[in-house]
Amino acid sequence: MPGDSEALGVVEGVVRQWMDGIKQQDATVMSQLFTEDAHFFLEGVELKGKKAIHDFFQGGFDAGWAENSAPVTEAGFAGDTAYGVGTSVNKDAQGEVTSETNWMAVYKQVGGEWKHHSLVSVNKPMSEGTESGDAMLGGNT
Repeated sequence: MPGDSEALGVVEGVVRQWMDGIKQQDATVMSQLFTEDAHFFLEGVELKGKKAIHDFFQGGFDAGWAENSAPVTEAGFAGDTAYGVGTSVNKDAQGEVTSETNWMAVYKQVGGEWKHHSLVSVNKPMSEGTESGDAMLGGNT
């Protein structure tokens, strides 16, 4: 079985494409990072398939999502799949943090390319004193 450094390279490669797609503001690029039958789980939402995932990203870009950083903290292989775990920070066009998440993904190879097959992203509580954090804590920002 390949070592963890190979798995880390696989996951970081997909994450780089993810961050580039967000910078490009291209929902089609983003949806192509997923398998046809992918599941994307967010707080209270389950997206199934590329169309729903495309629409999610387009809505995020239309709402001002401009940047993402998503360092990988763990990666490995399980049979013919790879998995990754990490954190994520999302920012708007002004560079303001809009959300922070913990994520876990399962990747499958399709046509020789690794793609998200299942992605779970859970919001981390934002700090009080930030616009998003104040809103989450019931503030009037």
